[in-house]
Amino acid sequence: MSTARPLESEPSATGIAAPFSVEYRYGDAAQLLAQDSENLLAVVEFGADVGRINEDPRQISVALEQVGDKPLLEIWRSTLPVEHGFKNGVAFARNEHILVGQLVLNENDYPSLDEAAFEAYQRILAFQRNQGYKHALRMWNFFPDINVGDADDERYRQFSLGRARTFEQFRHFERALPAASAIGSYRSGLLIHFVAARTPGVQIENPRQVSAFHYPRQYGPKSPSFSRAKLKDWADESQLYISGTASVVGHESVHLDDVEAQTEEIGRNMQALLDEAARHQPRFSKARLDELSLLRVYLRPHHGNVDTIREYIQRWSGPNVPMVFLEGDICRQDLLIEIEGYYQLPF
Repeated sequence: MSTARPLESEPSATGIAAPFSVEYRYGDAAQLLAQDSENLLAVVEFGADVGRINEDPRQISVALEQVGDKPLLEIWRSTLPVEHGFKNGVAFARNEHILVGQLVLNENDYPSLDEAAFEAYQRILAFQRNQGYKHALRMWNFFPDINVGDADDERYRQFSLGRARTFEQFRHFERALPAASAIGSYRSGLLIHFVAARTPGVQIENPRQVSAFHYPRQYGPKSPSFSRAKLKDWADESQLYISGTASVVGHESVHLDDVEAQTEEIGRNMQALLDEAARHQPRFSKARLDELSLLRVYLRPHHGNVDTIREYIQRWSGPNVPMVFLEGDICRQDLLIEIEGYYQLPF
């Protein structure tokens, strides 16, 4: 008899007001944390030379070059009192209902990226459970040279192997996977930052795509362990976390070497996710791509002018959706662009 634990089991509580909001704004991360300390869960900064070890656990530094605008910060602001600190190597901030955190590992301490990813996910999921926030909603993964290595030795495939070995310890793990992204960064080491909740969200898959966790063997020894999106209902709004979304139909990359067509395909995939979310939450039947709360756009270096890419995106997002553009390698070498999104839909 299996002794694996279920990853999620409790019914979702929807009588709680949304405990945070997310926005982009200009500024300096350390200065903002010093000025507005009481209400911040996280400040995510981007830059090829940003540090990874910060004195404040809420300062998350992603080593990707930001292009096209003055530096933008991604602000996670709490509506409730915040506690923050460091424990077992995890930097975290939390309020009564949500936990935001990050873990940085030195790959040189492990025999392989597979082992480093396994250790990182073991520690993060154990930390979430021990703190009482055992339902992972969203995870971001950054490490260098993501496309280096041949066939199963490719670093992304090795990362996916370690991540999958962790999730496979839980019964029915494929029903409760978080939304996620994995991008090649400029700094050595593995950075994972995450959002978890006390109550579960709803996993959303894209009917236009094979679920990532069911990819055929050609993509590696273990399929990537993430959902296409995660839906979380609160008393006053619904939130949709959209994973890194690319020009993939079925399980195959399409529109190779054509960043414009890849961007248009991403719009179709994001619309499919909104349509699928509406099957679980009827309020999303009125959701539109031009109402997205924000987008993170990852561009493979030297594969597109930011102003031109913005115009491509705005064909389906409209002109008013806030977005940040970051240079980084995508998990498949034939993909030139990947976009992730966040949607706050007030009642």
